[in-house]
Amino acid sequence: MRCSAGLGYPEIGKLNLSGDGRAEAKRTGYSPMRLSKLLWRKYTLGISPNTIKAILRRHGQRRKRRRVRRGSRPLYDYEHLLPFEEMQVDTKYILDQDSLPREVSSPFPTYKSLTEP
Repeated sequence: MRCSAGLGYPEIGKLNLSGDGRAEAKRTGYSPMRLSKLLWRKYTLGISPNTIKAILRRHGQRRKRRRVRRGSRPLYDYEHLLPFEEMQVDTKYILDQDSLPREVSSPFPTYKSLTEP
């Protein structure tokens, strides 16, 4: 079902919504809600945001999408940390038992098998 923009809006004759409204949408990049408020303030047109959304969709005009930065950010500033200062390591899952020196692995009394072959 197509939305009838002129139905119930006698004041729509003041403004060609398919032309000027789309121009406002293109210029500002606003969503239908903000565009509805802008058209009310600028042209005193009380048009529903759903009607504006239907008109913009009908003419193939979409809002500009904001680029979202995906990916992981580092948890620590690795350049300024001293070894084993602010990091947590679950020693139960260390695969290489010779990877830690004896001074570091000695505080783990439960896991003596890490230091002794």
